[in-house]
Parts: sequence; structure tokens; C-alpha cells
Amino acid sequence: MKKIYKEPLLHFLIIGALIFVLFSIVNKEEDIVSGNKIVVSTAEIKRLSDNWSGKWNRLPTETELKGLVESYIKEEVYYREALALGLDQDDTIISAAGIMLAMMLVIKQPALAQMTCCSLWTRTRSPLS
Repeated sequence: MKKIYKEPLLHFLIIGALIFVLFSIVNKEEDIVSGNKIVVSTAEIKRLSDNWSGKWNRLPTETELKGLVESYIKEEVYYREALALGLDQDDTIISAAGIMLAMMLVIKQPALAQMTCCSLWTRTRSPLS
């Protein structure tokens, strides 16, 4: 029995297990991952399907709808990554697109004219949850 306690493999396994437990306590990746979750709601799927129908005058097939959802997810990933990298800051094209979007919304919904530009931009580009 004393020979087992002196075995380097046992020491290695115990130290490895302690490091693993310590790492899992310190690094709560669950919190990080849950904030990055992209949820595609049924309303978003309907919007994608309606856009397809308006363009092609027919409902998308199951394969086409799956492709639309995958494209939406990729776009959302790129959008969030661009925001994380600060690519939306000090960019005249992004600003112009935001202004154009705000103007279109105000024309469609006059009640939005009372909102500030920042709150309008946030409202139109907030990630789905």
C-alpha cells in the first residue's frame, strides 16, 4: 500500500484532477456561452419565409428554409463580431445606413419621430434573444 502512495502516476492524476476542478470553478464558461446564444424565433423564420415568398412567388422548400436560417445565423454572428471589434464606430457608411434606416422607420411609423437617433438605432439592431 505504501508503494502506491509513492507512485508518480498517482501524484500526476491527483494534481491533474485538482487543476481540472480549480479551472472549472474559476472559468465559468457557461456564463460566457449563454450570452452568445443566437435564438431564431418562429417570428424570424416566418419573416425569412415571407421575404422569400415575396421574391420568388412561392413558399421556400424545407431545404431552402434551412439555408435561409443558416444564412441568418451567419449574418448575426458576423454582425455581433463586428460590434465586438468596434467596427461600427466612426464609420461613415454605417452612420449613413443608420440614418437611412431611421428615416425609413420614421416615414413608416411617425410615432418613432419622438425617439432619439441612438435609441432608434438600438431598437432596430438589437440582437434576437
